[in-house]
Amino acid sequence: MPLTPGPSPSAAIRRPLSLRGPALATSVALLASGLASAQAPRPAQPGADTPTLERVEVETSLPGPVNPNADAAAPYKIDRSSSEKFTRPLLDTAKSIVAIPKEVIEDAGAHTLSELLRTQPGITLGTGEGGNAFGDRFIIRGFEARNDVFVDGVRDAGVVSRETFAIEQVEIAKGPSSTFAGRGTTGAAVNLASKAATRSAFGDLEFSVGSDQLRRFTADLNGPVGEDSALRVNVMDHRSNVAGRDQLHNERRGAAIAASTHLGEATRLSADLYHLRSDALPDWGVPYDVTRNAPFAVPRNTWYGLVARDFWRNEADISTLTLDHRFSDEVSLLLKARLGDTRNAYVVSAPERPTAGTVQASAKTRDQQNRADALQASLLGRHAWGGTAHEWVMGVESSRERVSNTPYVVTPRAVTQPLLSPNPFAWSGTVARGTSTATRRVESASLYVLDTWILSPQWEVFGGLRHDEYDIEAANIVNDYVDVASQLRNRASFLNGHAGLVFKPARNGSIYLSYGSSSNPSGEQLDAGAADYGSISGANANLDPERNRSWELGSKWAVMDEHLLLTVAAFQIDKTNARVSVGTGATATISLSGEQRVRGVEFSAAGNVGRKLSVFGGFTLLDTEITRSPVATQVGRALPNVAERSFNLQAKYQLTDRFALGGTVTHNNDVFGGTVDALATKIPGFWRTDLMAEYQVNEQVGVHLNVLNATDRVYYDALYRSATPFTYIAPGRAIHITVDVEF
Repeated sequence: MPLTPGPSPSAAIRRPLSLRGPALATSVALLASGLASAQAPRPAQPGADTPTLERVEVETSLPGPVNPNADAAAPYKIDRSSSEKFTRPLLDTAKSIVAIPKEVIEDAGAHTLSELLRTQPGITLGTGEGGNAFGDRFIIRGFEARNDVFVDGVRDAGVVSRETFAIEQVEIAKGPSSTFAGRGTTGAAVNLASKAATRSAFGDLEFSVGSDQLRRFTADLNGPVGEDSALRVNVMDHRSNVAGRDQLHNERRGAAIAASTHLGEATRLSADLYHLRSDALPDWGVPYDVTRNAPFAVPRNTWYGLVARDFWRNEADISTLTLDHRFSDEVSLLLKARLGDTRNAYVVSAPERPTAGTVQASAKTRDQQNRADALQASLLGRHAWGGTAHEWVMGVESSRERVSNTPYVVTPRAVTQPLLSPNPFAWSGTVARGTSTATRRVESASLYVLDTWILSPQWEVFGGLRHDEYDIEAANIVNDYVDVASQLRNRASFLNGHAGLVFKPARNGSIYLSYGSSSNPSGEQLDAGAADYGSISGANANLDPERNRSWELGSKWAVMDEHLLLTVAAFQIDKTNARVSVGTGATATISLSGEQRVRGVEFSAAGNVGRKLSVFGGFTLLDTEITRSPVATQVGRALPNVAERSFNLQAKYQLTDRFALGGTVTHNNDVFGGTVDALATKIPGFWRTDLMAEYQVNEQVGVHLNVLNATDRVYYDALYRSATPFTYIAPGRAIHITVDVEF
């Protein structure tokens, strides 16, 4: 089904920011002062005692598909964020940021964002159903992050399944991040950096085959167009089944086109077009045995879906226009305009209510369309003032998101299946488009100021503030008429800040202390259908946002000739006014009377150990607790869907110039289910081992082998929260062989 076109880019640009009153005046004054400084005479050159700033060029002319943000001698190590809001190298940034380069993604054999993040420490996967969307759902540092995914710094509206074929790197800015990313982002903000066009000429073709009928082709083609322009094209075609599971399949096709041109020496215009279509027979795992408090011990391949009824379709069409203008060596302006349409449609059988040797294949349905337009304007500056140096960013953002969900009508909705031998062809009912559509419209606007003050080679101070205005309206449309009783609205303004102090005892090391905050307004989970899932409701529409704050003490060191980045951080996140529901049914009330706390320690390593060994991974310890609630039984309990101990290490050893061996070890301990607090239901902890090998036939051709879940370990990704839970079972052993041709 084609997506309805959104407004034109010019319409998005003409749309005024919805900031009101003093906020609007402040934003205009900030931008005006920045522009004035851009046109003013340049400050005096710093003296010998003044810290100097080296200009960082965004574009690279290196041959081949090289990541300009990575260490050229250690591609597992990312030196800089792709976001203009983080102006300092990651080594000197007062915040935990995990940056996963495409080399790690490729060596891990990860084709989707969920496949990649399921192995990252401190992150657990969540389930979808009718009340919240099935797709990329992540819980990071104990908090929901499914609507906190960004593409090139712009929020990617809607919960869908995302591919990796056009990704340069994935950045996870952990902890409350509203100063940088806006609403939500309490556990983290996940940003996908797209592959950009450069002036280099290269081509990279990959052909993959493997078990479970894997057939995958990707192409990455880049080259100059004339003297001032460049074009990059990425395409992907993927077909596969799912290892260890009957009937399931995935088909995906995508294309990403990136073009850039210089309009004179000081201005660059870039355009990006992204297109993805996916069609899958999805998997919602196996039922849960509440008597044993464990998933049913059925054969691994047992699937409870219905071939003629179940489906899962994702669509994405995203267009981005970026203008980068340099006023001087010190000041530049970055403008981004984005139009995006995505769709997530499915009918999926959830294995629920097991009894007397049977289970109900219960249909969960959704047809959600997400349309978003966004405009960002950032002014970036580098100045030496009063014997010190500053790197600053100030800007405004405006966006409009429109979400509609029309669940399907499935008759019969539940089909009784034998627990041990379900029949995937036992379906003779009907699936029709529903007559009721839940709609959400969100308009948001923000202004922000970020400044890094470089006092000396040993000391840096960071400070940032962001003001957001958030306006959400919700209604149900039944048979083309608005249900007046369903109309809800929440308008909120919130201010968040981030502050950090960095001490550099050596050029290659830093010790930092940082404070950050975030805000969770009512209804921010736009895919949700009820308050428990994060939706707007009559009980929370008049509430202020939840407030979160964090303290983090950490240290980062670039060792091994600065090709290995080691980080450690201890942190505490406090949600000071959590929404708590008291009562049930029509008498239930929601108040901002709860408190939650997450304490943790994280270790990570990325880069080269010597000349031959590349490593990427980390270890996370989390301690979560509900510290206050009007529901007495919740106090003292842990938060649900959190692995309190998780570990991942990916390594590759270059045995010879042409031959390398490697692998990945992943561990999570038990994860307990629940909605607000952790219940007794759980999925057991696991260890998973992946293996890889690669052989470079010649300068152009290489062969790559991945053995995923090499021991064929049976483990589970996620647990549904309800009284009739089911568990997502992870794929079994899969073997992939990829031929990589570069030219």
